[in-house]
Order: sequence, then structure tokens, then C-alpha cells
Amino acid sequence: MSENMMDILVVDDVQENLQVLNQILKERGYKVRLINSGKGALGIIMKNAPDLILLDITMPDMNGYEVCQKLKEDVRFREIPIIFISALTETFDKVKAFKIGGVDYITKPFQAEEVLARIETHLKIATLQYQLKKRVMELEVLADKQVKNILEQQNASIYNLAQFAQMLDNGSDKHLDRISSYCHLLAKQLKSRSVYSNELTDSFLEDITFASRLYDVGKLSLPSSIVLKSKTDKLTPNELEIMKSHTILAADMLKSLKKEDLVGVELKMLTDITSSHHEKWDGTGYPNGLKSTNIPLSARIVSIADVYDAFITNKCHVMLSHDKVVQVIRGAAFTYFDPIIVDAFIQINEKFFDTWDDNH
Repeated sequence: MSENMMDILVVDDVQENLQVLNQILKERGYKVRLINSGKGALGIIMKNAPDLILLDITMPDMNGYEVCQKLKEDVRFREIPIIFISALTETFDKVKAFKIGGVDYITKPFQAEEVLARIETHLKIATLQYQLKKRVMELEVLADKQVKNILEQQNASIYNLAQFAQMLDNGSDKHLDRISSYCHLLAKQLKSRSVYSNELTDSFLEDITFASRLYDVGKLSLPSSIVLKSKTDKLTPNELEIMKSHTILAADMLKSLKKEDLVGVELKMLTDITSSHHEKWDGTGYPNGLKSTNIPLSARIVSIADVYDAFITNKCHVMLSHDKVVQVIRGAAFTYFDPIIVDAFIQINEKFFDTWDDNH
């Protein structure tokens, strides 16, 4: 179905808001349905599910949070993108909206251009996710003798999802290649000479090389305006809290998948990486304040790879030389980073620079 034929349900108890949104969306060519209550919206969706929902929060019979929760509990409707559009401006309200399954949050009063941009972005994301799931279903019916070739195609589809997350983050495709290479280098070094040798099987190396590409996939569930702003400007405290929620949102996304949905990817490792790559060795990280070896080993490896690439490519608004980044990481042993992994990084730091030099 072409994008301009997609069906959008608008739920708001204020008639004026419904009329304004109806005009905005119809002028862009969308099919629009309007309803002024949460219970009424559920009835409409049960009969004919829309492609996307614009959902107010404060409504008398059933609030938007309750509507969203009901839909996410139903396997038939949980994949419908829900964009909250509300006059509530507190960080708590926005974070709650994301935690229960909303893909975006627009604050009233809104601009037509913003509403259209958010809708178009999330319809594109939903299409990518649908295509990915469709591909997985197709793979399940193929013969065992074709699994090796299928695996490569499946990995490419999942990688496309990670690339889309990087596009929203205004990054380059090569960033994912570098992160993957850094993690493989570190894991290989740790396997050859560290106390973690027994944990680092050949399978672990293969899994982290691929799964690390999706470490920031949770940003797909964040407002693109915040993700893009983080590249050029300092986020406000409220925006920073929303940005941090990408680790929780990623874990929630992956919980809905089955092991067989990710052919060739160790689902537990993928969950560990996406949810814990911002945890710190001293317990001051997020989202769960994990400490020391309670942080999954794969996430501890990814965190060093991410920080190295962020500093050497100016992602943190400060571009440092390779030698300076090495000093920063060395100094963060026992606080931000696992000291054993830092030692492994120091031993092979020139290989990190070579990887960056070949892929930037």
C-alpha cells in the first residue's frame, strides 16, 4: 500500500483538535478516521485496525495510557505505531508513554509540519519492521539445506534496521561496521589472554560481532527531534531522560521477539547489549545501575567500543586524537569500564585506530 493511502486513527475528546488534525492529514492524502473517546477507539480498532494511531492522553472514559496498554496486550494490534499527542509536558508523562509502547510524543499546541514529519517517519519504520517480520516468516518454510544462504539474507535484513537507527542518529553506515570490528577485536584479545577466556567461545565472538551492530536500535522508538538534536546541541534534562530510555525501550522491543525471529543472532546477548551498554563498572550507569560483573560481558565490551568511536569521530561534541582517547579509556578503568577489558584494549589499541582509519 502506498504511503499516502495509509489509514490513520485520531483519538481526542476535543472536537477542535479532531477537526484540525483531520484537515492536516487529509491534505497530505491520508485516510483519516476520528473518534472522541478511548473506549470508542478500541471498538473501531477491533473491527478495522489502522496503520497508525494519534492518541490523546487525557480523556474522560479511558485515558490514552489505558488504550495503549490494551492494544499492546493484544497480539493482533501491538505492532500498530502509537504517537501520543498531548498537552502534558512533564518528563514523567513522556517517559511513561514510551515505556508502555508509544513510538513518539508530540506536545500540544503542535505544528502541522511536525505532526506530518513524525507520522511519515514512523510509518517508514513500521514498514521496515513489517518487511523484516515477513522475511522471517518466509525463512521458516525453507528447507534445512538452504539455511546457510538464508542466514546471510536474514542478517542483512536485521542490519538494515540497525542502519535505520543510525540514520535517525545522523550517523554513517560505517559507524556500525566500526563498532562491530572493535568488539570482535576486543573479544578475540580477551579470549586469547584473560580471565574471561572460558566465557569467550567461538560462538560468543560470532554473536557479538553481529549483535553489536544493533546496540542502539532502541533509538528507533525515540522522537527523531531529540535524537537529531543530541548530535549538535546539549539536551535539556527532560530530553536527556527521554534519550536514556532507549535502553529500556530496546529491551521491551526484543522481549516481544521469539528466539527463532532472529536467525543467527543470540537473542540473550542482543538483549544484554541493547539494555546494558550504558551501565558502568562502579554502578553509576543506567538504566539499572548494574555494577562490576553484574553487567553482561558483551555490554561491557560494547561500551568501550562505543566510547572510543564517539570521541574519535566527534560524536560527543569533542573530537580527540587516538592517543587522547586511549588515555581517557585508561583513566576510566574501575569507574566506567571493566579494568580487564581496558587492559585488553590498551594491548591492541593500534588495531582500533587502523579500523577507524580504514572506515571513516
